[in-house]
Amino acid sequence: MPTVNEMVGQRLPVGNLADALKLLKAEKKTGVLRVSEEEQYARFYLRAGVIYYADSSSSGAPLGARVIKRGRITRKTVDAAEAEINESDEPKLLGEVLKERTAISEDVLAAFLRDQIVDAMLNAFLKEEPVVDVVPDWSTDPSGALVAMDSDKVADKGRQWAGEWKQMMETMGSLDKVPHLTVPSAETGVRLSRSRWEVVSFIDGRRDINTVVAESGMDRFRTVRSIHSLITGGLAKLQDPTLELLGQKHAVAVVGPIDIYNLTLLTSASTGEVTSHTRLENVKDKEVEVKISAAVREEDGEDGVLMYSTEARTPRTVVKRMALETSGYIVLVNRNSSDSVIASGPDIELMRSIGDRPYVVVSYASMEDEKVEEAQVRELLALGDRVPIREISLRDSAQVGSAVDTLLKMIPS
Repeated sequence: MPTVNEMVGQRLPVGNLADALKLLKAEKKTGVLRVSEEEQYARFYLRAGVIYYADSSSSGAPLGARVIKRGRITRKTVDAAEAEINESDEPKLLGEVLKERTAISEDVLAAFLRDQIVDAMLNAFLKEEPVVDVVPDWSTDPSGALVAMDSDKVADKGRQWAGEWKQMMETMGSLDKVPHLTVPSAETGVRLSRSRWEVVSFIDGRRDINTVVAESGMDRFRTVRSIHSLITGGLAKLQDPTLELLGQKHAVAVVGPIDIYNLTLLTSASTGEVTSHTRLENVKDKEVEVKISAAVREEDGEDGVLMYSTEARTPRTVVKRMALETSGYIVLVNRNSSDSVIASGPDIELMRSIGDRPYVVVSYASMEDEKVEEAQVRELLALGDRVPIREISLRDSAQVGSAVDTLLKMIPS
């Protein structure tokens, strides 16, 4: 086993992860231990060989999002703390700033941090062929750290959770699947712990497991373990995700500047449930959470088509990446006014930049008394004559279906 100085800046095999932690502890080193595999990572920040902070690319939700979703703090407070971090000349951690602002009790914040550290260690031990890298003298001052966790014990817990995780995945298969609650028999009844009841409140037959983790604000391991216990106890079952059909059949993406209207069209077009999914995409070397709604439209004697919509705030690089598996697009345009029409301009520009995918402009009016006529919509968005425009009511399934059919006829067979 090399010394710490020999490990600095070197890429070590994963088998040395536990040994590296022991050595950093024995030599009371301060620095960062990074475990990476392709674009995935887990980082552990140490002071005198003791772990005081950690983060990873697969923790379900970052610290700020988790404390907000658990009702411990407001979005305004977290935004202010993050703004302070961005404006500071010296690197700072979010937990450090929240502590300084007394925005949340130290005990509560410390509990969130401990969970995050162990979850990062789980992430490290789940990697198949990662490398370990040691970076000394990280510039953030760790003097204000809220937790100090023994690296050996954290590694033991991470290794234990990784073993349990693999067993759960043998049953569940994937976090992309959608859990559905089942009706228990009157004889057995239901007795659940408080944490499991909290998870149950997010299981609606629409959210996939990744989305349950992200929206609940609970730590990833315990949330998945709760869902697993519901499944093995006969209280829930899993269904394959609608989104897995992406790339397997014709896929139509719905884009527009207002998420609720995109979802309304998706609901009107589908012949089944609209499900919610969460994917992690890498954008400029940073993991970005992408929320996707998906459904299938089936017609008699026809192979069904997958329809999906990402949130309007989704980075354009991600939308373009997904275009490789998308057959065509429906661009939603609100024709209430000239300004509302122009708001869809960036989506039209996106279609032009993608270039090789057909699209149909579907216009609707949320206020029927005032609406822009088709000729003006075409002029305001600089649409050529070859781009079809269909005026519809978003809740009229027949009109929506007709617009979808128009697009499907434009897709090469």
